[in-house]
Amino acid sequence: MSTPTPVPPSPAPVAVPVALPKLDALTLFSGLSVGTRWDMVRLLADGRRASVSEVAAAVKCDRDLAAKHLRWMRAAGIVEGSDGSDRRKTVYWISALRRPAPGLLDFGFARVDLKKI
Repeated sequence: MSTPTPVPPSPAPVAVPVALPKLDALTLFSGLSVGTRWDMVRLLADGRRASVSEVAAAVKCDRDLAAKHLRWMRAAGIVEGSDGSDRRKTVYWISALRRPAPGLLDFGFARVDLKKI
């Protein structure tokens, strides 16, 4: 009789968020009252991930200013971010949970149709 071949253990499941933190309306609307931030949201609204340098180049603003706006929007919960080995490698995006359809962002208490703005 042969010995059965051991079955390798299955990989650990990847944690996928089922919900995002609830946003405060005042924080959201005051944050999006800045035109440069709207440009950044439009850029990231399709789910792309972009570094601060890429966002700054796309919206035609200074890299330090772009970093400031992105950090603020990350703290407010508007965008997500993943820290790199240094600040230049930090990547930002808008979660798929906030993007129920192309051009539509859902912040829980408000839906924003980017095609109408």
